[in-house]
Amino acid sequence: MVTARATALPHPLADASGSGRVTASASLADNWQENRPLWRAVWGARADDPAVVASSVRQTLDALERLGGVFAGPWSVVDGGPVPPGRDELTELVTASRERDDRGAIVSARGHRMQFVTLGIDSADEPFAQLSLSTASTVVDPRRPRNSVTLRVEARGAGGRVYGPLADVAADVSLLLARVWHPDVVELLDSALVDAHVDLLHRPGSWPRIGPVTYLSARAYPAARELSRLSVASTTVEENGTLIVVGTPGASSATFADCLTTSREVEAGGALGPVPAECSRATQGG
Repeated sequence: MVTARATALPHPLADASGSGRVTASASLADNWQENRPLWRAVWGARADDPAVVASSVRQTLDALERLGGVFAGPWSVVDGGPVPPGRDELTELVTASRERDDRGAIVSARGHRMQFVTLGIDSADEPFAQLSLSTASTVVDPRRPRNSVTLRVEARGAGGRVYGPLADVAADVSLLLARVWHPDVVELLDSALVDAHVDLLHRPGSWPRIGPVTYLSARAYPAARELSRLSVASTTVEENGTLIVVGTPGASSATFADCLTTSREVEAGGALGPVPAECSRATQGG
């Protein structure tokens, strides 16, 4: 077990309401007070049918609601009404969300783009969750995968009662995204971890970035199944991939320093393959 010295590290992406600092030995929930968490599932070109996307949306929202807390809902469509309860209606909504060009013409290769939010979005001080989808794109881009599902949580002034329970279910959220969407990777990040992979680990174009919980699919990262002897993390081999959980006994105890230690060890173990070509932070998201 590595014991980290409490060191305040500046990072430029903290929002204006925060101090812009992260403590290396602070708990996950404490660091999220300054650096909001984001789950990000990504995969390459895949032409999913609207009915398949609609089914995945329904499974995701239902599973999140069962986790409760900030995910309890009800969920609604951004710039729309409540999420349609019926399969056919939801499929129609997905079909209507196809990407368009500047002239308004549908560009099928770009797939669909949608966003869903919980009720708290309409309040000035209540927490909320937002699920954003870019799916069914068949565009092949060597710089980044074009298909993604991102889930972010805004605690606003309620971080004390939101982030502790959220840390406890961090691995459950990552697994449900992996099992429903079949991505190459599921990252759990915050702005400090995104910066650290660039500024401290000197990997400007690398992804996946290892956070408190990371899922690596067997299809994209087969060597992850052979990972062993991680000093501050554990691995669980799933049917279609490997789940890496930092901290003991679980992700809720993960620290910023633990995540960086594990990221170095996972890379050294060969699980990530070669570092991809350099691209900007904006391109990589997070």
